[in-house]
Amino acid sequence: MQRSMQFLVLATLLLTAAAIKDLSASNADTLQLAYNPTYEIWFFLPKGRPKPEQLTDSVQRAYYEHRPGGVCFKPDNNNWFYCSSGIAIE
Repeated sequence: MQRSMQFLVLATLLLTAAAIKDLSASNADTLQLAYNPTYEIWFFLPKGRPKPEQLTDSVQRAYYEHRPGGVCFKPDNNNWFYCSSGIAIE
């Protein structure tokens, strides 16, 4: 009985660690949109700046409407979405 309990605890720990690693890897390429009103500059966190053609009026509107949740961007598929819910921005 004790051996099976140890196995269950070990399996749970390994699965949790794998899930956390997978989550952090999938979020590694996600950029969060930010704005500096003093200099009127749009930029990404942790780094970079969006191209002007990427920053549509609907994305800017979504940014102002969903603070502090924010707007995020996936560069690999040019996808804008709400950071907190994952819902795409049209």
